[in-house]
Amino acid sequence: MIIKDRLNVYHINESDPGGIPVDSFIPLQLLGMACMWHDMGNEVTVESDSLPRFLIEGKYF
Repeated sequence: MIIKDRLNVYHINESDPGGIPVDSFIPLQLLGMACMWHDMGNEVTVESDSLPRFLIEGKYF
């Protein structure tokens, strides 16, 4: 599960004490990968606040 692994690495990197906390950040590369995976007819099984389900499924509007 590439997306899940990348999301874990992102959280580890962003929890660095020298980093600036950002509460409303969405990792666009991972979101793009998840959207493309969904658009190809596959199921995205990763659950995360960083990857909003409504954006992946195209139900925003």
